[in-house]
Amino acid sequence: MKRITFNIILIFLLTLFAGKSMAQSSIHQCTTDCSPHTWSYRLFVSPLITNLTSDQFKAEEQSALGFNLGGDVIYTFYKKDKLSLNASLGLGITNYNNIRKGDYVNKGWTSEYEQTLNAMQTFYLTETLKGINESQHFTYLDIPVKLGVDYAFSKKWAGFATVGIAYGISLAANYSSTASLTRTGFYPDYNALIYDVDVAGSPYYYPTNKAVSGSGKINAQSNLSVEATLGAKYKLNPNMSIYGGVKWMNGLQNVKQNTATSIFANSSSTLNTLASRTDVVESRALGLELGVQINLGDCRDKTTLIDFSGNVSDGKKVVPVGTTLVIKNNGKVVQTLQPNKAGKFSIKLPAGKLYTVEASAPDYISQTQNVDLLKATKPLSKNFVIKAIPQNVTVSGKVTDAFTGAGLKSKIDISSNGKVVKTIETNEKGEYSVELPKSKDYDVVASSPDFVSKTEKLDASGNAKNIQKDIALDYIIQGVQLETKVLDAKTGQPVKASMLVKSKDRVIQSSQTDDKGKVVSIVPEGKLYEVEVSASGYVPQRQTIDLTKVQRGVKKVILLDPIVKIEKGLVFKFKNVNFNTGTADLTDESLVILNMVSTILLENPKLQIEISGHTDNDGLASKNLDLSKERAKSVQTYLLSKGAKPAQMVSFGFGQTKPIATNTTPEGKAENRRVEFKVLGM
Repeated sequence: MKRITFNIILIFLLTLFAGKSMAQSSIHQCTTDCSPHTWSYRLFVSPLITNLTSDQFKAEEQSALGFNLGGDVIYTFYKKDKLSLNASLGLGITNYNNIRKGDYVNKGWTSEYEQTLNAMQTFYLTETLKGINESQHFTYLDIPVKLGVDYAFSKKWAGFATVGIAYGISLAANYSSTASLTRTGFYPDYNALIYDVDVAGSPYYYPTNKAVSGSGKINAQSNLSVEATLGAKYKLNPNMSIYGGVKWMNGLQNVKQNTATSIFANSSSTLNTLASRTDVVESRALGLELGVQINLGDCRDKTTLIDFSGNVSDGKKVVPVGTTLVIKNNGKVVQTLQPNKAGKFSIKLPAGKLYTVEASAPDYISQTQNVDLLKATKPLSKNFVIKAIPQNVTVSGKVTDAFTGAGLKSKIDISSNGKVVKTIETNEKGEYSVELPKSKDYDVVASSPDFVSKTEKLDASGNAKNIQKDIALDYIIQGVQLETKVLDAKTGQPVKASMLVKSKDRVIQSSQTDDKGKVVSIVPEGKLYEVEVSASGYVPQRQTIDLTKVQRGVKKVILLDPIVKIEKGLVFKFKNVNFNTGTADLTDESLVILNMVSTILLENPKLQIEISGHTDNDGLASKNLDLSKERAKSVQTYLLSKGAKPAQMVSFGFGQTKPIATNTTPEGKAENRRVEFKVLGM
């Protein structure tokens, strides 16, 4: 066994040296980041924890140290990006070892020829083996066939996994055993007990606690096993990698089966204990695999260099000062170079790739061309023409209200290095256009009455002939603080609502209530505002707030009625739904209110309302009735024009028949002249 192990190690070292020499003899232009070689050779050694697992005597088994070593020839048949697949065929030596321990007792009647009595004497025999300790050793010549996968994490590091089947040819199978033997005999014919008689060759051989030992060969079959390895590789150079990982081996069929039934012999025989019992044994192994992978021949992407040359000029045979060429592959810079004074350049590039080459110079427009060397075998030449960047650039854009997006008539100051170089004004739509000299640092300042001035940086040093620069200004919010509370008319609880503050139909502020129904807005003093408060599912409210005589810094509380939830049977009206005298023509003020009603109808498509018109008692009752009908109809027509559905509305006129106040005072008559909305269904 020692000689076999020595020869195996010697063959392994010689193969490693030969494989390394073969790989180093191949001279090519591979680098550490090239794709895998088509062919490579792998040498490995694996210290293993092994076991020979039986199907009947598992309780006796203990694992022991074994090994696996050998080599593979690898063929890489697939490569894409960082992933590669390979197949391999190899040759290796695997040594399985294990230990079995136990005790054995055998009792039985037997007969033995007794010469002194010249007769057949019957006796009763008891044999006991204690402390049996047997080591078993199986050695195989393995022929593994494997599939593998590699994944590159970087130029140097990669993960790998292999799985395969190995056919093992038995080279050696043996055992060595030790135990303590006790034998006791009983002769019924003489009522005699015989023990502790230890005379070699004597028929009376009955030792007590005799140390016995033995060794021999085991009838081992061939072995078929699966094996798998998972680990990592480190590339030392383009030709060689070292690797390490976890290895697992498992037998697929029995490796030995013996037919002998006796577990030990008499005094003149070699002791043969556990190994010779009828048994089926399978191999098991788990441990490490350490090795080296040596590349053979050229790498898969062996580099062929192509001469790439050309000329750079401005189109007039003048070479711009500071001209540079940047060569890229897949967005990664491969080479940077400068042409000579005549504008000529020449470089060798690896074939089989697609490149982009950009020629540029200060104050010139760069030019980029593709250089296709995917199938190139001959030198390639390209010329580059870069033109001077125009000295002026046109800057245009629009100044707008940041809140509404509407254009603003504004003043624009353009400065460079703190000095104003140009002042322009936008048109009524906020549009402007100006021509400026090329420069990297411009400050563009836009200003408009009632808006906060804004400064924007402008870089006009690039290749573009036109630059778009839009500027949005914020409205100046300062002055008087408006504050109110929005509560439910029935429950008195806070309602989530929004408040719009408008000036001449332009939204100045938009605010939301807090958890307590409180809402605050700050608006400029000295103006007349319309305040609209709305909440989903509620009747909106609108008030006019006069701040023409209110000083800055004043807090003004808006007194709002609790808002009413829209539900069936609700009747609501607005004070500012008015008509031109004696007609059904709606005033501009009325349209603002009706727009709020149309919003309610659009947000609630199942809502149905009744529109009713009412008058005071001035004039003939019949004329008042007709006028009220026309006014209700006029309201309905306007709401339809804003998108409400016909099925959502009906209109009636009641003339002077349903007053809600006295008709004896101007104030009472004004209240009676009204339009009401009643909720019919939802």
